[in-house]
Amino acid sequence: MSRTLLLLSKAILVIACCFGIVRQTSAQIALISANDGGFENATSTLAANGWTGVNGTAVTWFVGTAAGAATGTKAAFVGSSNTVYTGSTATVIKHFYRDIAIPAGATSVFLNYKLKMPIVDCCTFDFFRVYTNTTAQTPVSGTLPAGTQRAVYNTPALANFTAQPQIDLTSLAGTTVRLVFTYQTDAASPFANPAVDDITLTYLAGGGPCSSIAAATCGVANALTIASGTGVYNPPSATCGFNTPGQEKVYSFTSTSAGTYTIQQNSSFGYIDYFFKTQAGGCSGTGWTCIDDLNGAVSANFTLAASTAYYILLDPEGSGGGSVNFTINCPATDPCTSPTALAA
Repeated sequence: MSRTLLLLSKAILVIACCFGIVRQTSAQIALISANDGGFENATSTLAANGWTGVNGTAVTWFVGTAAGAATGTKAAFVGSSNTVYTGSTATVIKHFYRDIAIPAGATSVFLNYKLKMPIVDCCTFDFFRVYTNTTAQTPVSGTLPAGTQRAVYNTPALANFTAQPQIDLTSLAGTTVRLVFTYQTDAASPFANPAVDDITLTYLAGGGPCSSIAAATCGVANALTIASGTGVYNPPSATCGFNTPGQEKVYSFTSTSAGTYTIQQNSSFGYIDYFFKTQAGGCSGTGWTCIDDLNGAVSANFTLAASTAYYILLDPEGSGGGSVNFTINCPATDPCTSPTALAA
């Protein structure tokens, strides 16, 4: 049976395996709304959409319909007015920005946007740039921003709005970040003309410091190292049994409130089955409830009771060797306790 068919079969049987626990991907929470990030406010200005423009003379950033849109009818674009979409014939550096508070404990904080740039001046002249700054670093017209450059674009030409590689801002959780979009051009033809639409910033809610075994701070991953060539680990049976005892690893932590917790797998080792139960014990199949097949940087939810010691078991399904990292994220109301490694 192919891997695809095997996964499909296992998905059909997941309810029997999981004893009523339904696996689902954690919902992303928006920090920039679709309306603000899409510039669709009825008033066609940056300010009306929650952004601050750094203007001055010559071509600068506007909001309107002149450049078209990826979604809706409006976008942010460089031009000589809110109805004229054109690059600058003078040397300029112009910005627009907004401040975003990223909650402490947030995971998978991702910035996405779509860029249109039908005219480019390749390859060291005209640019579109994205920066993250602190709130103490205010962009100035004519000067590149302080802070960290997260993306830069100047070629090839983009005739239509095109999704750009997402930017991981998870390391900024617990801070207020100043997100800056910058247009830079020299005075030589051709004159680049970027436009931006569908800006989104999303995250997964995290909780207290319940995600670390090696350290007491949230976000430090737990590692399971699997020896190379030790055999193939088959998926569990409907009774959650394991085929290769000794290759699994068990962790524990205590919940302090009832709610939805998240297992976030952070590495790309391969397929890992996760199990949990309330009683202590080794790697036998008795009593475990399974969350089936996480692969790569994905997550799954599971519901826990309050003030209960839980045991989390990782069961690998591969033989290539390597290590897998995972994080347990608590509900925002739950400070939890640091997990403790148990003998497998």
